[in-house]
Amino acid sequence: MKNVVLAQASCSVASTAECLKGCELFVEDNVSNVVYFVNQDNIVILDSELMLKDVVQWNDQFDSSPVKADLLQDSNELCIILRNGQVITMDIESRAICSACFLGEECSVASWSPDQVILTVVEGGRVVFYDRCFEISAEWNTTSCEAGKDSLVSVGWGAAETQFQGSAGKAAREKVVEVVRTALPNDTHKPYIRWRADGQYVVVSFHEERSGERRIFNRDGELMARLKNVEPLEEVIAVRPTGNYIATTKQNEDGNRAMVFYERNGEKRHETVMPSKVGESQMIDLQWDIDSSCLRVHLRTEHGDELEIWTESNYDWKRQWTSRFPQKIVDCQWHAEKGRHMCVLFDDGYFAQMVFALMPIVAGTESLVIATDELRFTNFNKFPIPPPLCDFSLPHNGGVHAASYDGSRLAVLDADCTVRTFPTLLLIDELSWAVSTLASRTLQIAIVETKKIK
Repeated sequence: MKNVVLAQASCSVASTAECLKGCELFVEDNVSNVVYFVNQDNIVILDSELMLKDVVQWNDQFDSSPVKADLLQDSNELCIILRNGQVITMDIESRAICSACFLGEECSVASWSPDQVILTVVEGGRVVFYDRCFEISAEWNTTSCEAGKDSLVSVGWGAAETQFQGSAGKAAREKVVEVVRTALPNDTHKPYIRWRADGQYVVVSFHEERSGERRIFNRDGELMARLKNVEPLEEVIAVRPTGNYIATTKQNEDGNRAMVFYERNGEKRHETVMPSKVGESQMIDLQWDIDSSCLRVHLRTEHGDELEIWTESNYDWKRQWTSRFPQKIVDCQWHAEKGRHMCVLFDDGYFAQMVFALMPIVAGTESLVIATDELRFTNFNKFPIPPPLCDFSLPHNGGVHAASYDGSRLAVLDADCTVRTFPTLLLIDELSWAVSTLASRTLQIAIVETKKIK
């Protein structure tokens, strides 16, 4: 019964933020912890302390916006792929910039495999696989109707049509399930590419006229499966680094958003309802950290951006950390090697690094668990029960950033930096106030003194 806790946070200074304004991408060197930021004019380099180290100008050589930046460890180069299909590299030591090649067509999204041997690119109406020398090794047309090598083949055994349907009889067997895969009105048609951590499989999400397709390829570019959705899916997609989970989101009939999980062969496993509505927010990104313990959700509303971290225990998915920001998030990434390490770049130029931990909130034999829109309390002396069961729960809307509990009092810091205190065990009296001067900061709270309440 652990909770996601913000254990450490650091942020760039104001002078550095001015240099980072307009940057669209960043990549961190896992060895030196140096961070490289890319915009249409410059490559800005920060050292491990997030202080300005160097600025390399390159706008006089290239006239297209960047779509992907990576550090190629074996050649010690920064590789940048531009929207017009041009690939450029910068030597880390000499800062020399050169053009490596042209991929051929306009590039909307690109991603290297974890071992940096295969480059997957969505170019116009096709998915293309390149080797390390940027030669095409495989390609697929996005309008192809092939099912994939790992797709299940039904021969009728155990199918619903062959089962006894009770009093409904033949009418139930002949009922046709309506399949509507048309993309949602707010779909931006942006493609996504997600590799599994072992580099054996890659999932490509792209827009097709009747649906936003999700297809699974192996590293050789062979089509393995397609997600078997019967309703419209949102465009974001995430692949669990360990295991076969593939996550995406959809809109329920009531307008609420749901997170849907699929197997690698495209078969649906289960889903969980999210508190956000599709019409009130836009799903920007969805991504697991490297050790598969935290699933990050990035939402955007008219009031700003929101980051959420979800965890799973006993097949119970719950939102355990939420933070809202008045500024937009330009890019957000998990660390490539360290679990629960996250970096965030804002549109005002500030860059933040956050380290999370999975820790229990306990007071004696009592435990508190943050679970989406409720706080679950369990006294293990009386109720030794596993999650999602609990002794009792307290409804709490809006998302929790941090919480503290000492057995008699509860303090909750909301995602919008509102502090709520519950002074008694019965949680009857609630006090709240806004911490306006600390808006957009990442905070923790703790009860440091206990007084007997008469």
